[in-house]
Amino acid sequence: MGSNFEDAFLAGCKIVKGDLSYVNLRRQDLRSQELHEVKLVGADLSGCNLEKADLSGADLSQASLERARRRGLICGEPSLPG
Repeated sequence: MGSNFEDAFLAGCKIVKGDLSYVNLRRQDLRSQELHEVKLVGADLSGCNLEKADLSGADLSQASLERARRRGLICGEPSLPG
C-alpha cells in the first residue's frame, strides 16, 4: 500500500493526471471532485462517496470500490471494476 489519505480533508481538490496508485483513500468524501485521467491502480476507495465525481479516463485497475457510493459518477473509459 502507498500513502495513507484516509483522514485527510480533500474537499475541493482537483487532481488532473496525477498518480495515486496504491493510495489509501478509504471513506473519503470525493463527491463532485475532478479526478481526470488520475492513475488509481490498486487504490483503496472502499466506502468512498464518489457521487457525481468525474473520473473520466482514470485508471481504476485493481482498485477496491467495495461499498463506494457511485450515483452519478462520471467514469468514461475504462469501466469500473466489480
